Amino acid sequence: MENDLINTSSIINFIKIVKNAELEQQREIKMTLKDAKNLSYALSLVLARYTSNLENFIVNNKENKKEEIIQITMDGGKGW
Repeated sequence: MENDLINTSSIINFIKIVKNAELEQQREIKMTLKDAKNLSYALSLVLARYTSNLENFIVNNKENKKEEIIQITMDGGKGW
């Protein structure tokens, strides 16, 4: 499930509808309930995947975080 592709066609269709409505200076758009449900489902999957990936990233970075000591020597530019 975590690596399954998400069908984003409903999101793309919604973006196209809004873009066309804006170009035609429409004040509102209409969607069927089926299209709205598909959009809601796709957005839910995208947000869930994003949240999961972000949580995994945070956990992995906490575990792998090591202090790195960097030593800097000021020699006035000698050796260039």
